[in-house]
Amino acid sequence: MTIDLKRQARVEPLIDGMRGLLSKYLIAHTKLEEDANAGDKQLIVDNAIRFKADEQIIIFDDNSVWNSDTGLREGVEFHTVASDPTKTNTLVLKNPLGKSFSLSDNARIQKAIQYTVLEPKDIYYGDREALTFNEVAVCVAAERKSSEWLALGGVSSYEYRLAIMVYVKVAGSGKETDEDRSERVCNCYADVIEDLLIRNIHLDLTIKEVPLVADACIGDQWVFISKDEADEWQPDERECYEVQDNFNTCQLISILHGGSESSSSSSTSCVSFDISTSSRSGITESSESSESISSLSLSSSSSLVNSSSSSSKSSVSDNLSSSTSSLEESPLSSSSSFGGDAYQVYLNCTFPYHIKVSDKAVLRKKERWMYDSRVDTVEYGDVAKGSFMLKAAKLSWFGKETRLIPFPQVGLGGTIY
Repeated sequence: MTIDLKRQARVEPLIDGMRGLLSKYLIAHTKLEEDANAGDKQLIVDNAIRFKADEQIIIFDDNSVWNSDTGLREGVEFHTVASDPTKTNTLVLKNPLGKSFSLSDNARIQKAIQYTVLEPKDIYYGDREALTFNEVAVCVAAERKSSEWLALGGVSSYEYRLAIMVYVKVAGSGKETDEDRSERVCNCYADVIEDLLIRNIHLDLTIKEVPLVADACIGDQWVFISKDEADEWQPDERECYEVQDNFNTCQLISILHGGSESSSSSSTSCVSFDISTSSRSGITESSESSESISSLSLSSSSSLVNSSSSSSKSSVSDNLSSSTSSLEESPLSSSSSFGGDAYQVYLNCTFPYHIKVSDKAVLRKKERWMYDSRVDTVEYGDVAKGSFMLKAAKLSWFGKETRLIPFPQVGLGGTIY
């Protein structure tokens, strides 16, 4: 995909996008939806899809605190995920809880890589001379931007270089075991970040998405979004869109036009659907459940290709005139808890499977798309920041995109007033 002149080749959105990506998948913060009691091994959460088997998590609430004297968190529990999630709201632990956590205390979970906690505030824009954090900090900074002409016709290629730094404090006791552990934590975070980015090699960092307010059923050629979002989701020949939830994706689609508003009081829903028995033929990443879910967990940066989307497009375009009239009669699904008016967006493909609101269904578009991106080097060492000696790792990431420069160009003039 080529960006046009209006979408300037700015590095700032890429840094913010990278910070958002790291926050979403290194922290993966999600709240509990039901009280968790001592002895439970199954947690009911808002979104479990970003957690995988054998990953460490921390369970905590508003009563949990960081004890700066001991360097430990109090009122928390660390656990290991037993298996890849097969449902959006269910997370299974290897061992039962030792204490209870309640919704009234804002109980929640997040990842705890090597049993350490990365906090959202500790993912920084740019490197810093002094950092204030408890255990782990990550900085994302611009290193270089370069460009070259790809061919005649006004197409240039931009390459961006970002440095992703991981910093881990070394405990002040001076024990060899403390330094050993700090270095292991630093190395592990670097490996996890590298794996995250290499598994999403055609990385899209600048994404706009809007939640669906009703399920999209098999055979539908439309989605419902909030009326308040309608102006941002109009047909645009420069754009490619996606509709996806935690388990399925339909890519490279176009918006044909917007429909009339629909009341959320309409009453219909999709036929009963079970992800464990459904066909995943549209997902080309892997036929194994664990690999599919792992790949699809990158729901805000996925580049999975729906193998049936091209065939769907061709069949739909042949029958577009006859099918469009029937679209006007489609009611809003009762599966939505959305309370306002919805806006119907018509697409150039039909869905081969259900896209469910309960599985975090969204309509998405890439504002900028990296056609080539990866981490090509990782460096390790020690660094002093303020009064602390830190273990450090630096990942060098690059991403490329093309830009269309229109000709002839109108001069801006040279007269000085």
